[in-house]
Amino acid sequence: MNDDTSYLFDPANWAWASPQSIPHRILEHLEFTALALVIAAAIGIPIGLFIGHTNRGAFLAINIGNAGRSIPTFGLLSLVVTLIGLGRTPLIFALVVLAVPPILT
Repeated sequence: MNDDTSYLFDPANWAWASPQSIPHRILEHLEFTALALVIAAAIGIPIGLFIGHTNRGAFLAINIGNAGRSIPTFGLLSLVVTLIGLGRTPLIFALVVLAVPPILT
């Protein structure tokens, strides 16, 4: 606990000069989130528009969306990392899979 607080309150970790600094890590996480949200919106919005316009497939989309909401985040991320490996791709994939159901329902 003491190491955590010393890391957070160390001014060197808040400097923009280091790529390992807290502000850089925050921007990195915002980038992952924004990219996953854009991809999920590109998948979910056209499907939602199609379902809303034609009234076909609503039952299936709602049930798949509700089932998708029950997937545990850490479990999905662990599974994707096991199948694909470490890196940016499994993180974005897991975030997209978890972001599409709320967009559809």
